[in-house]
Amino acid sequence: MKIRAAFAAACLAAAGCSTPSAYAPMRNYDGYDDTRLQENVFTVSFAGNPFTSQQRALDFALLRCAEVTLAGGFRYFTTADIRQDMRTESYQTYNPASGGGRFRNYDSATVVTSRPQSSLVIACHREKPAAAAGVVYDAAYLAESIREKYGLKAP
Repeated sequence: MKIRAAFAAACLAAAGCSTPSAYAPMRNYDGYDDTRLQENVFTVSFAGNPFTSQQRALDFALLRCAEVTLAGGFRYFTTADIRQDMRTESYQTYNPASGGGRFRNYDSATVVTSRPQSSLVIACHREKPAAAAGVVYDAAYLAESIREKYGLKAP
């Protein structure tokens, strides 16, 4: 019974963040981040919260790739590397048992969460590269498509 109470408390604490990650800059371990490696090469990542699907994390990383591409004056991008991971975390919850005295017993429960992460290394291009470059993304089209899918407004 006490473990159930601890679990219920953990669920209530998590209820404040029970929505999928918002599309925003990195803050408190979720959001997007990017780094310029060369004039036209970037690394872009997105980390979600425990309620974010792996697909949403990848879509938001691709959206950020499109935004970085357009902000740099480019129109297209290709991917050099794509990685998708699940970062697993665990923490202990404690529920003080009733009873007096100097020493108290505590019931505990371990809560395990997973956070999806997607990261890409992209090369940006002003002109559409040859088909040998692999998948070529039109940044404006991709950004519009992902924003429409998730009901996001353009910046």
